Amino acid sequence: MERRELAGHLRIALSKSDPGKKFARMTLSGDSMTRAYVFLTAPRPPGVDYQGYREMRSAALLTYCQGIKLRFPHVTEAVGIASEPLTEAVSSQEFVYVDLTEELGQQESAALKDMMRELDVLQTPAEDLQYFGGRSQEFPMPFNFGGPKFHEYGTGTPMNRAERRRKDREARKTVKKASKRAQSRNG
Repeated sequence: MERRELAGHLRIALSKSDPGKKFARMTLSGDSMTRAYVFLTAPRPPGVDYQGYREMRSAALLTYCQGIKLRFPHVTEAVGIASEPLTEAVSSQEFVYVDLTEELGQQESAALKDMMRELDVLQTPAEDLQYFGGRSQEFPMPFNFGGPKFHEYGTGTPMNRAERRRKDREARKTVKKASKRAQSRNG
């Protein structure tokens, strides 16, 4: 279930494409919410060669993963995935794992804050960071199985067996009555 939810977060991040703007989506997971995942998409700026762009994107991803510790001190590890949005013609990915079990010293913390300002990472939560935490349902409702409308409620949820059988009986009775009427007319 956790993999399904993480894949959903990645899919949403990949679908975001504002020219010249990066998009980051973060979620916490694990039993005590100590693992952070960062999904970063950033379109390539015009005039920047591809290798330089990837280096900038890698630096931003690493900074996101390290900067999480400043925002959420209880986090002990971070996993990051960076890519171009799906609208780009070329796609590559960076993956990073950061062990955050050790506390940052004052110098390290100050250097990280400077890097975060320089790369505009975790500066304005409403604009470049979307935090998603909590638990989700294993089988979220309404669940639409598809199929013919005869076997569905108006909401798209499937009928249970007893309801399907009742509907089938009613349909057979209707057909039987129509058949008897047709025979009596012909008969």
